[in-house]
Amino acid sequence: MTNKNTKIFIDMHREAVNVKNGLGKLDKRTDGIGETLAKIYRSGTKNAEYLEWLTASKYNGSVNKQSLKAIQNNVNKSATQKMMLSCGDKEKPTQKVRLMRANKPLMNKGLCTQMQIDEEQYMFITEKVDVVVKTFESDFQKMVNAWKVSADDIQKIIKSTKFA
Repeated sequence: MTNKNTKIFIDMHREAVNVKNGLGKLDKRTDGIGETLAKIYRSGTKNAEYLEWLTASKYNGSVNKQSLKAIQNNVNKSATQKMMLSCGDKEKPTQKVRLMRANKPLMNKGLCTQMQIDEEQYMFITEKVDVVVKTFESDFQKMVNAWKVSADDIQKIIKSTKFA
C-alpha cells in the first residue's frame, strides 16, 4: 500500500467527520468525499487497498467509530451512489453499494467467507435495488393505510364522488 493512498484515505475520513460535525460547507465537502469514494470503489487496486487499510486501521486506532460511520453515511447518499455506480444525475441506480463488515447474513447470501468474518474485514457490497412499479391499486392501498379508512368509509366516498 502506498503512502500516497494512505494519506488520501486518512484525509477522507477526517473530512467526513468534519462534515458530520457541521464544520465547513456540506455541499462542497460532501462532493469531495463522494468523488474520492467513487474513485476508490471503481479502481480495483485502490478499492482493495482501502478495504485492507480500513480493516487494519479499525484495530490500530487510526479509524474510530465516528469516522467509519461518517464514511458509511456518505456511501449511502444518493449523489455518492450515483458517482460510485457511474450513473447520470437524472438516472436512477439499479444497484446499491454499501460499506459493511463481513457478517453471518452476508455469508449466508454467499457474499463473504467465514475467514472474512473472523478477520472482521470490511467490504463493499453491491445489491440489486428492487424497482417498485406504481399502480392505481398500490397508490390506493397506500392512501387507505395512511388515512386508516374502512371499506364502509370508501363506499360512502365513492357514492358522493363525481367521476369524469
